[in-house]
Amino acid sequence: MLCGQCGKEWIEGEAFCPLCGAPVCLVEGKKPATIPQTGLMKIIALVFLLCSMGLFFVSVWQPAFCIQKDGACHLYLTPGAGFKFQGGILLLLGWAGMVTCPIVGMTWLANPSLMMAWITFWFPKTSFWFSLIAVAFSAAFLLCIGAKVPINEAGTTAPICHLYLGYWLWLSSTLVMFAGNGIQVIVLYYQQKRLDQIYRKQDLERFSQLPRL
Repeated sequence: MLCGQCGKEWIEGEAFCPLCGAPVCLVEGKKPATIPQTGLMKIIALVFLLCSMGLFFVSVWQPAFCIQKDGACHLYLTPGAGFKFQGGILLLLGWAGMVTCPIVGMTWLANPSLMMAWITFWFPKTSFWFSLIAVAFSAAFLLCIGAKVPINEAGTTAPICHLYLGYWLWLSSTLVMFAGNGIQVIVLYYQQKRLDQIYRKQDLERFSQLPRL
């Protein structure tokens, strides 16, 4: 087999051309299905992943919002629990809000979307879309100020009047994951673009070497 970069004979099984050092994908003259990430890019992406998970973990131990009651704002006490673990209770039981309080409850879908972004972390494009969905749902909670939520087991409701640290940490965890995936996707895009340019150059060189009639 001949190297598509320099024309030297290439021994099958070698990762690089022995003469010009072209990677296998160029030696074989085929475009790779995916562009491999560099070691530095993997480290940077991993930092974003860990930051996102850390922010999310801290958020579940913080109060997320307060409600308006008796003409004043009060920390929202999750029915059956206190405010210290409010984020965690909302994570575990928030799905029920899609039935009792659909407008607010739909934003809970940011949690499974974010977790899917973590799970598909090594597949940047897939993880990017999951993290984008997570950002959309978590940011949508900003539109829920004024929406009524249950405040006790009897079903009494009160409007949300203010957002607390737990919410902002939760939102930040989705944004950090989205930013990390965005950087990966952009880098991979330009790497693919550069590889395409190399192939176009090779095609032109091969065409110029064809015999003329």
